Amino acid sequence: MRFIEKTGAITIGLWQSAPSRPILEEPDTMKMLHAAVLALTPVLAITAAPALAEEAAAKLSIDSPIEALMANEAAKAVVIKHLGPLNQHPFYDQFKTMTLPQVQPMSNGAITAETIEKIKTELAAIA
Repeated sequence: MRFIEKTGAITIGLWQSAPSRPILEEPDTMKMLHAAVLALTPVLAITAAPALAEEAAAKLSIDSPIEALMANEAAKAVVIKHLGPLNQHPFYDQFKTMTLPQVQPMSNGAITAETIEKIKTELAAIA
C-alpha cells in the first residue's frame, strides 16, 4: 500500500490530520484490521478448501508429497500396489513430506526408477 503525503492542513489518502503518522500505525486501526482478518479466515478456508482439494487431487503425481498421495484413495491404491503400505512404515512421519523421487536414493533399492515410472503412469491415468 502506498501512502500519500499530508500537505498543509488537508489530509490526503490514509494519513490523519494530527499527529502526522499513517492510520495503519494506530493501535485501534491495527486491532480492527486483525479482527477483520481473523473473522474472514474461517470463511476463506471453508470456501477455498473444496476447490483446493479438487485441484490437488487432479494434479497428483510422483512429484507430490507422499502424504498427499496417501490422502487420496485412488493414488494410495497405486502406491500400495507397487510399494506396499508406505503409510504404515515406521519412519513414515520422517519421509511423508518428501516425494517418491526424493525417497528413492534412501530406499536401499526398494524404490526403483522403473517402479516410479509405473506409479507415474498410473497416477496420470487417474487424474
